[in-house]
Amino acid sequence: MEKIFGKTEGLKKSELKRLSNLYRRRIPKERVLTPELAQVLAGLSQEVGRASPPPGNARPRHGPARW
Repeated sequence: MEKIFGKTEGLKKSELKRLSNLYRRRIPKERVLTPELAQVLAGLSQEVGRASPPPGNARPRHGPARW
């Protein structure tokens, strides 16, 4: 499981796992966000009651995104 940065206090283990799984999604370099990823982020944000920014496209070169 990828390390999740940011305010993670109060999040359930299952929510942290879903956030961690976002790092495995492939996003084309020419896109900031795919419609599918936007839906997942919106659903997760609503579930946890917080904004969930997408992992950065630069992650493979610079390590995990820090929220």
